[in-house]
Amino acid sequence: MVDFPEPFVRRMRALLGEEAESFFSALQSPAPVSLRLNQAKPVESFREEKEVAWCAEGRLLLQRPSFTQDPLFQAGCYYVQEASSMFLGSAYRQLFGARAPERVLDLCAAPGGKSTHLRSLLPAQSLLVSNELIASRNQILVQNLVKWGSPGIVVTQSDPEQFRRLPDYFDLVVVDAPCSGEGLFRKDPAAIDEWSENAVEACAIRQTTILASAWEALAPGGVLFYSTCTYEPAENEEQVERLRKLGAEILQLQAPQGVDERSGCLRFYPHRIAGEGFFFCALRKTEGSVTQRPRPGKSGIQVVQDPRCAAYLQPVDQWQAFRVGPHLHAIAQRFVGALHELAAGLTIRYAGVRVGEIMGDQLIPAPELAFSTALSDTVRRIELDDAQAICFLKGEALRFIGASPGWCLITTSGYGLGWVKVVGDGRANNHFPKGWRIRH
Repeated sequence: MVDFPEPFVRRMRALLGEEAESFFSALQSPAPVSLRLNQAKPVESFREEKEVAWCAEGRLLLQRPSFTQDPLFQAGCYYVQEASSMFLGSAYRQLFGARAPERVLDLCAAPGGKSTHLRSLLPAQSLLVSNELIASRNQILVQNLVKWGSPGIVVTQSDPEQFRRLPDYFDLVVVDAPCSGEGLFRKDPAAIDEWSENAVEACAIRQTTILASAWEALAPGGVLFYSTCTYEPAENEEQVERLRKLGAEILQLQAPQGVDERSGCLRFYPHRIAGEGFFFCALRKTEGSVTQRPRPGKSGIQVVQDPRCAAYLQPVDQWQAFRVGPHLHAIAQRFVGALHELAAGLTIRYAGVRVGEIMGDQLIPAPELAFSTALSDTVRRIELDDAQAICFLKGEALRFIGASPGWCLITTSGYGLGWVKVVGDGRANNHFPKGWRIRH
């Protein structure tokens, strides 16, 4: 039996009444295992598993496989994500339909569950900005978005306060706020030890500050998605009420069966649904006038003309190359203006797709390029079976008898994993990054 903090038990009994025993019983049971399929990289795996009720791409698994040892996971064909948080997709479809937001911000984005989901929902002409302040978490965010494959991204590492420099800029802002983590008690026992009433109070103060910045950056008529993985009213409904006093309109959403809906606020409880604790609310910014957007300052983005992009990206006439040090990147031409605006006030860690590293007159293809859905069909490919793919992902040396010298994309089920350079007699140098390799 798990011992929960007494104040938490007392609060939940007051909140749930006669349902409290079922709630605590659910917390003693194994956590559900779920994932979300990448529509841009369709595979047959998991298609027959039970669908998450509110997410057509979500799947509930009977047991947890070794995801790390699955080449399809490494290729970005699916993302392991808690089922309740997949409701973001349902909310998006209910509110936006055919009219998509052009600029979208995921303000507290790591490790990338909601950002990868958003990128699947958004059309190609929409730009997603994913932000994470903590450096180690930002690296994970970049890696997960890179593997997901869409080049329509900018990853920033900035304090939420800095987004006030972009007033009325985004059409949709997602704030999955740092919280006291009560909804994670079943999945992460360490969250129980970290919980306290003081932590709840501190989180609520931090959320208020983050939401103030998010609201400033949201355009009039734009939508804010606010969510947490806690049950605390101070971190949930009370935050929504503060926004309502600023002029926010709470938007009504159709709640899935078993989800508690009150005044537009949705609560997911583990004893009612196949998922963890989760809070969600959608709000529209109805007041205010559009502020003149900032003119691009010194962004540090060096736009260049480099024909080598055409050898790797398609369609070739829609990309703008830019350099960051020795690294060649590319971004869709329609996003160049936004890239300059963002770079003038924020710290950008990744944008578009990194094409490669310039070394003299050579371009060494970037590891990130291997996962991109914009990669040209003309790139040489070598398909591996699962056992060979695992060897590649471990960084082992490979041989491909009869292969011509040069750079080759390693694929699994047709999807890129990384690069090798065939050097002669079938010998191939493995260029899968050391920091990404499977170690066990």
